Amino acid sequence: MTIAGLAIIISFTDNTFILYWRKIKEFDNLMTIFQYNLYLPLIILLASFILEFFCYSSLGMIALISLFIYMIFSLMQLVQFIIRFGMQKADLIEILQSKEE
Repeated sequence: MTIAGLAIIISFTDNTFILYWRKIKEFDNLMTIFQYNLYLPLIILLASFILEFFCYSSLGMIALISLFIYMIFSLMQLVQFIIRFGMQKADLIEILQSKEE
């Protein structure tokens, strides 16, 4: 899902929109959000392997379940980010078209 979201963002991106995002200070957050949502499942997977093969504990399992629920909410925020990106791209196109007229 994370890579598909990044592909959507890249397909919408052009030079004008990148400059617009730098102007409103959103461009720096772009890759950070995707990296975070890529590393979080890897951390959960590593933690589950540790619980399974090395030391099982009920507190560790509760922490793992909590982290998994947090990951689900984080992915929902990623989807909201992609939607917001598309809306801002549409707003920019509208602004550019009104300037041309």
